Amino acid sequence: MCEYCEKEKTIVDDVFISRSSWGWGGVTKITISEAIQIKVDVFIDRGYLRMVDIDDCQCIDSGKKIKIKYCPFCGKEIATA
Repeated sequence: MCEYCEKEKTIVDDVFISRSSWGWGGVTKITISEAIQIKVDVFIDRGYLRMVDIDDCQCIDSGKKIKIKYCPFCGKEIATA
């Protein structure tokens, strides 16, 4: 039993500064502490390798996803249900 595909353990997690925090055009300046930070996680979910904002990952359509057939760690076939 693989903790990554069976228990949806987080593979990678990191914190990024939202691109929208830097403003659009003009000379808007903000400090790092004022920027909105997004926590991003990568995990295996229902046949996909998903990279999502952890605060907004309940929907299968949120974030980026890559269809996979086998767990990259144990090689077990991934259930797509």
